Amino acid sequence: MRSSAPGRAAYGSVQTRARGCGTLLRVKEKESNRSRMASVAVLAGLALCTAATAQVFSRSDYLARDQAITVRYRSAQAACNALAGHRQDVCRAEARAAEKIARANLEAQYRPSAKARHHALVVAADARHAVARVRCEDRSGAARSTCVAAATAVRTAARDKARAMLDTAEAKARAAAQADEDRDEASGDTLASRYGAARQQCDGYVGKLKERCLSQAKAHYIKQP
Repeated sequence: MRSSAPGRAAYGSVQTRARGCGTLLRVKEKESNRSRMASVAVLAGLALCTAATAQVFSRSDYLARDQAITVRYRSAQAACNALAGHRQDVCRAEARAAEKIARANLEAQYRPSAKARHHALVVAADARHAVARVRCEDRSGAARSTCVAAATAVRTAARDKARAMLDTAEAKARAAAQADEDRDEASGDTLASRYGAARQQCDGYVGKLKERCLSQAKAHYIKQP
């Protein structure tokens, strides 16, 4: 597939630096056509920011970030109007992909889990595949078929990697749960044996002393529900 690096270079530079959940974006524009790539880059930067921050935030913060994604997406789509033909198609596809990735990452961050992260990775793979297919549309014949096949292979590899990461995370979670259960059982067995030994010692007493001894042993070694 063709690289879009030369086209992006012509639209100026975008510097993105993540600071916690915030993103510092510096956009340098010298020509009107640069606004399209700048808008897409801003939206992509937001996607990277939401993916990089691994902490839960408030509902109001979530809604603000969601709205920011919407605003930047609309800006990116509007900027595509300055283009025409295949370049405009690619521009709109890039904007849609960046928005989908940003939203999926935001959801995974707001409700973190292995499955949520897996979903975000799958969304990213599919979104990038959609862009790649649009880029292939300016080719024909065998060249186009080769381009589409390469894009599909990249998506398949990304999906497989995401699935492997999910399987690994779930396996680790199961192992941790089993380890906790084993520790609880071992702890229970130890306490039971000690309680049995204490009861035997109580057999050396009679009457009220034995009752008190048994009561104290039970309170010390038997876990209350």
